[in-house]
Amino acid sequence: MRVAVTSASRKIPLLKSLDQQLRDLRTIEVLAADSDPGCIASFVWPHFWQMPKIPTTDPRELISAMEHKGIDIVIPTRDEDAEYFGFHRQLFTDAGIEAMVSNNESVQICVDKLYFAQRMAELGIQAIATALDPADLDSLISQFVVKERRGSGSKSMFLNVNSKKAKEFAKTIENPVFQPYVSGPEFSVDAYRSRAGKVLGFIARSRDLVIQGESQVSTIVDPEPFHKLVHDVMTGLDFQGHAVLQFIDSPAGLVCIECNPRLGGASTLALKAGLKSAMWFVLEVRGEDPTRIPFTPTHIGGRLVRIPKDEFYGFDI
Repeated sequence: MRVAVTSASRKIPLLKSLDQQLRDLRTIEVLAADSDPGCIASFVWPHFWQMPKIPTTDPRELISAMEHKGIDIVIPTRDEDAEYFGFHRQLFTDAGIEAMVSNNESVQICVDKLYFAQRMAELGIQAIATALDPADLDSLISQFVVKERRGSGSKSMFLNVNSKKAKEFAKTIENPVFQPYVSGPEFSVDAYRSRAGKVLGFIARSRDLVIQGESQVSTIVDPEPFHKLVHDVMTGLDFQGHAVLQFIDSPAGLVCIECNPRLGGASTLALKAGLKSAMWFVLEVRGEDPTRIPFTPTHIGGRLVRIPKDEFYGFDI
């Protein structure tokens, strides 16, 4: 089987983690796929594929290209990719290509912060309030967060500002939403829910150092406080596959911020700690029971530190 990891770009650690996990199943080849032929992965990864651009490519054209490359499985690593494969999931499945992505409805809720907050409220799950205007939030709120309505990350985000400044910053981004500013430690949870509707495992980690919205230092923490929330969110969304949930431990308890419907950059820590997302998905695609690969949560205190690393080629020693 050939597995294409989309938007590979500079995600070499993630490629290595997925490759290492899938080696246990044998006869699996991991391709780094990216539309940029000059991306870092094209120089580093032994199996690189310059794939057509997503989302501008007609899905039938992409299916044809994937069939030509012998690709059986797709693992999206970007929200836009997850949206594309979620929307066209049935077309790819009919062609014999499976994407590790949830159904279109749950993906669309995840990538839209307003819809996500509304859905969580419907489910009775404590999540961050989100509105198109700060006046629509609780009148007692004095400090706000402004961010893009769609997508993930914090590159276009303004924190802990009053209503006037929040509205001014909102004019500089495309589709702003407003949230109350909540202080407290931040956490991410990598989780996998099977097609049969069972959460097969999850790893919770603190976000110790965050740069441009991504955890650069992250530490595995006790999963028990997150257990009910993770199951409630994943089940409420009828989510299938791998997701990264974000939480803040506020004075009122754990609050869900968002759910990214795909692997994240720091998901390598969860894979290292035993979350078998890629392996479970391949087993499901093969029609096998993924629970035959058990998950045992361990490694509390295990830490990921993401650092630049130089690689050398063409030398004898």
